[in-house]
Amino acid sequence: MSKFLNILLCKCPKCGKSDMFKFSSFNIFNFISMYPECSNCKVNFEPEPGFYLGAMYISYLVNSFIFLFTALMLTFYFEMSLAFTLCAMGLTAVLVLPYTLRLSRTIWLFIN
Repeated sequence: MSKFLNILLCKCPKCGKSDMFKFSSFNIFNFISMYPECSNCKVNFEPEPGFYLGAMYISYLVNSFIFLFTALMLTFYFEMSLAFTLCAMGLTAVLVLPYTLRLSRTIWLFIN
């Protein structure tokens, strides 16, 4: 499996076989719960306290692109009002937050 696909599926950065997260991203209360290590190759998913602080910047970047794309499409292509666009962006934020948090942690672990 390719690195890009492993990142999108939130798989182990070393072997790409086991999941990094315990629950689905649709599980509202536990979507960020991670396994401490890979069940296949035993790589540590939590190397040190505060390790995922840098993932916050990746999450900010990913969410910024999503919101910018949503706002531009709704405003200029579909010619929606500002109120509708802001409501749609709020709904988008709530819907994509669990996945973008997981994605940013996965990318951060792949980078380091």
